[in-house]
Amino acid sequence: MFQSSQDNSGIFIIVNIILSYGIYNLCASILWQYIIYDDAHYNIEYDTDSYWLMSTIIGMGLLAYIMNFAQLIFMTVLYSRHFGCIGTVINKFVFIYIWVVISAVENNGCKDREWLSCYKNDTIIVNNDGLVQSKILCGYGIALLFFLEVVFCICSYIKNKDDIYYFYPDCCREIAVMIMFHYSVAFVYSLLPLLLWCGLCLLDDTSGSNDSGGNVYFDYIHTGRSYPNKAIRKEQVTDATSVDVI
Repeated sequence: MFQSSQDNSGIFIIVNIILSYGIYNLCASILWQYIIYDDAHYNIEYDTDSYWLMSTIIGMGLLAYIMNFAQLIFMTVLYSRHFGCIGTVINKFVFIYIWVVISAVENNGCKDREWLSCYKNDTIIVNNDGLVQSKILCGYGIALLFFLEVVFCICSYIKNKDDIYYFYPDCCREIAVMIMFHYSVAFVYSLLPLLLWCGLCLLDDTSGSNDSGGNVYFDYIHTGRSYPNKAIRKEQVTDATSVDVI
């Protein structure tokens, strides 16, 4: 009976870990959609008829992060407080990755900004104020999540210092190594889907297909093409009655 209960718990944890990949990817994808949609508001090429979509993206983002934090709280309360700490670090990795992607898009002009009419054109100079603001907010998010991780580890040590320690009986060493442990687990967790994706791309290349695009790390989060671009490509207007609609 006890062995069966342990087996069921292990299966339940594995299932939740697999589900968490989908939740984190959903959070990152919606966050990216919000960033490039907000960036479009700073550029005149944007189709202002789609302003209503901002509330939809925000609503989807809130729902995704509610699922994220609900799962973390559930796993932390039911199994181990380390789930909450590791989840906090993974969310920080997501913000770091989004920050890197913003920097890449920022230097590509209008390319990869799906909500602008100059989509995929890297020769047009656009306003980067929206992306700069998003990078600043990502930086605040990274700092906040690091602060929360340190607070969680300190509270964990204070609560259990008289009963158990994981690495060292010394306070500072215990907290420092615990943080390193959480970062190591979160790094391995984050690396696994990228390795799988790279493996699939290599298999695809060996099969003779060239449709993967090669930019695996960027495309892992940059899934903005799920929303069609409705803006009008004004620079391709040839006369008063001819408009190329994307």
